[in-house]
Amino acid sequence: MRKTLSGRRLGAAALCVVALAGGGMAMAPGASAAPAPAGAPAAQVKPDANPTSCMSTLTQWGYAATTARILICNATAVAAFVNAENAFAACVPALAATVKNTEEMNYDVLTSACFLAAYG
Repeated sequence: MRKTLSGRRLGAAALCVVALAGGGMAMAPGASAAPAPAGAPAAQVKPDANPTSCMSTLTQWGYAATTARILICNATAVAAFVNAENAFAACVPALAATVKNTEEMNYDVLTSACFLAAYG
């Protein structure tokens, strides 16, 4: 039997999440803007990314805590510090790809888990 999520594919998926988040940041219009004047305070907003909340949401709804899901939740939380929107957008289809035939796919649960991973 062929495993759909081998180690190579899992690693590639995690790299895609990080690359998508980083690429979105590089193309943001403010990325090349001039720095603020010395007297102006710099506004730094970091999301409260939390991979633990992502996994607990999935397990509460009956999804098994597989290595792939743990990796996706963690990669989304890490990528959210670069670009939360892109991290969230990459998380939902990645989690959907881990749903097995014996599990019922609930996009509301997957979306909620990804939201918690990206935004806290």
